[in-house]
Amino acid sequence: MDVAKALKLNGIENTTLNDVVFNYKFQDGKMITEPFDVRIDRIKAITEVPVALLTNGSLLWQAEVRKELQGVDLVIPSLDVGDEMLFRHTNRPHDSISFGQLVEGLIAFRREFRGQYWLEVLLLAGSTSIDAEVGKIAAIVRQIRPDRVQLNTVTRPPAESYAEAVPRGRLIELAGLFEPRAEVIAEYDRELPKEGTAVCEDILEMLRRRPCSSRDMVAALGLHMNEVIKYLDEMARQGLIELVVSHEGAYYRAVRPATWCKCRCTPCTRTARASLCLSTWRAISSPAAT
Repeated sequence: MDVAKALKLNGIENTTLNDVVFNYKFQDGKMITEPFDVRIDRIKAITEVPVALLTNGSLLWQAEVRKELQGVDLVIPSLDVGDEMLFRHTNRPHDSISFGQLVEGLIAFRREFRGQYWLEVLLLAGSTSIDAEVGKIAAIVRQIRPDRVQLNTVTRPPAESYAEAVPRGRLIELAGLFEPRAEVIAEYDRELPKEGTAVCEDILEMLRRRPCSSRDMVAALGLHMNEVIKYLDEMARQGLIELVVSHEGAYYRAVRPATWCKCRCTPCTRTARASLCLSTWRAISSPAAT
């Protein structure tokens, strides 16, 4: 669908536009939807909002792809490993894509691209965050020469049990190995605003009935996906819900079936201490109560 038409159908004025998000479909390494440069031109024809591209960089080795991306203002590709073995284990790319091609594409695009180039490096505890592996990544980064390097780690419930977060202190220590020095962008222990209490209770009640995907909850709650993910992350960190990944997709479920407290004020959840309604659990878990 034409970008301008899509905005009009959704009642969005160009003057209030914050961002436009669109997805692409690939088959056998080839894009089967409208080319990048066509959509980029259409967006820039209706708004002055900068165009940013977040990409795993796996197709940047293709000259035609790099050419189509020259119109973006900011590109943020990722480089999470330093060799072929970990590339296969951690990133699980398509069989036709090699680590050498990935690195070749990242370097070639930096050489041709005139916009801002920020490189994200996501590290995992016990594997890609050990000194030897980070050293390999840092050496490749020096060849790429990005404008910025951003260090990240898993902060949402991961799809794989081996994917564990790197402590903030360790990321800060590793930041000095990169040129330019990396900035730590991982978000740890994010606290939800007080107005989010009702949202958390709504989510828990939904998951008490049946498991739901994040898209299910976006549709039910009428919130932006980023907002819903924020609540899901915090509830998972607190042990109220968990992410389950299967061949049918990823979905969330309550850690234990919720029940109602005697006063029937809010849904209850079983914590390590006792079976308590959420309001009571928050009260005993707050710093003032300890």
